[in-house]
Amino acid sequence: MATNYADDEQINESGGYSGDVSEITKAGRIRVTTINRKEAPLAETNLKALVEVTGAEIGRDRLGADIVTVLDVTDMDDDSLQKLNQIKIAMKFLINKLSPIDRLSVITVSRASTTRNSPLLQMTESSKRKVENLVNDLKLVDESNNSFNETTDGAQNCSLQTALQVLNGRTLKAGRVPAIMLVICNCEPKFDAENTDINVPVYTFGLGPKYDEKVLNEISMKSMGGTFSIADVQNKPTYSNLSAAFLQCLAGLLTVVVQDLKLIIKSTVNSKIHKVSAGKYSKLKNEDDDMDTKTVSFANLYCKEKRRVMVDLQLEPVDSEEVEDVLEITYSYKIGDISFEERTPLCATIKRTKTTFEQEAEEVTIEAARLRTVEVIEKAIQLADNGEFDEAQDIIVEAQNKLEDDVDEPKESLEILKYELYKLIQFMQSKETYKSFGHAFALASHTSHDSQRVAARGDLKSNPPMFTTPLMDKFVKQLIAFDKNNSMVGLPSIVDDLEQEIANNPIAAFAGALSFHVEKLIQTLKIMQDKVNIFHQVGVEGFKSSVSR
Repeated sequence: MATNYADDEQINESGGYSGDVSEITKAGRIRVTTINRKEAPLAETNLKALVEVTGAEIGRDRLGADIVTVLDVTDMDDDSLQKLNQIKIAMKFLINKLSPIDRLSVITVSRASTTRNSPLLQMTESSKRKVENLVNDLKLVDESNNSFNETTDGAQNCSLQTALQVLNGRTLKAGRVPAIMLVICNCEPKFDAENTDINVPVYTFGLGPKYDEKVLNEISMKSMGGTFSIADVQNKPTYSNLSAAFLQCLAGLLTVVVQDLKLIIKSTVNSKIHKVSAGKYSKLKNEDDDMDTKTVSFANLYCKEKRRVMVDLQLEPVDSEEVEDVLEITYSYKIGDISFEERTPLCATIKRTKTTFEQEAEEVTIEAARLRTVEVIEKAIQLADNGEFDEAQDIIVEAQNKLEDDVDEPKESLEILKYELYKLIQFMQSKETYKSFGHAFALASHTSHDSQRVAARGDLKSNPPMFTTPLMDKFVKQLIAFDKNNSMVGLPSIVDDLEQEIANNPIAAFAGALSFHVEKLIQTLKIMQDKVNIFHQVGVEGFKSSVSR
């Protein structure tokens, strides 16, 4: 029987952060650019156009987060206590980062039971201490002698359902960023993908080698915006990569600039769309799409986070040299209860010339290489799952070699891709290495690229810098610094971090809106100038005509 958790604590103080977005600042919260080569021949030809979306800066109008953490407390092996301690450390960092505009609920799960330890509590200083004490007091549930049955299976499936019920039952939903952070180390949660409706992002974390990574990955992929991350319980330094994975995830959730982001990509009379590539986002169907229009739905976007869409076009032949529009992009998004739609299209243009030898723009080449590599990773996973490890390694080596030929000089993003492939080769040496950690690493890597969002691979070096944001990097640096002191006294909260950013650049949070409105003004003035020119030309021609008569 479904439980309606309508006991979420209301926001009684906000610490100066309202979560209210004005009609003026709702514009300019993302920046959209197009990248493609400048010239193309007169004859029919193919063209790759890269559309890049970047989240703007965020200010005191940031949306509050409603986070439900689901923590595995199953005692199954000698490492269970160490895993629980790593979970406690990660939770302490998370709690201390939150502010009074955020809320947190803690759920624990074992093979036989799911317990909601606290409702959604506003993260005031008193509530922080309350939840931190609750986390400190968590104990392992010894179930080493239990076997799976219908009761235990139901309890594990119930953990996700309980978290969803906590968020769906909220009395305060407007202007909030809901999310579930699910940490599993010994449980094997059951998940019915077809019959489970996940309407919020779910970020899953696998700790150690003893969990079902396929289920955790499936849960995250079913949700919009969620990711699957892994953390090796044996890794060093002592803060564990679980804390780093937690904080990278949290840095995003606390800086959502837009929600329900949609790009509408439309061809022109001069072009045809062959393919739109944006990972999992381009696989979603939209009923308004046709041969000329494609919609890409991204859900949430974080401050300074990027999304890339590769559009493969066919350009129609032309008779003479000209500059033409080949792609039109409009977009819409929400911030809390406020909606915004940009109907004036951003156009990708190109000059058609008789002779052209221009190569693809470097950014386009790098993104094409990344997309090609992601397809190889997906194929390698399929081969390794079937026990064809030699074949999997062969196609990965081939992918590595192709990356060497993509650009003339080393690029950081491609070097990271090479490192990911190198790690995959190591993990696919045998069935044992693949089963112990390789399969989870491969799934986390593929999920991260498919969603264009950070997902930890148990090794910070493996996280592509193209998916991190400045605040994520800052959180990890703070994590390392405070772990050295073995204390969280003085750890900045998200308010402290954002206030520092505002002090360093007071107008940054308004720059996007300001730039948007200035650009609109320039467009209006240009239209007026064009009308004046036409009126002037008509007047001159009319005067000449009257004189001649």
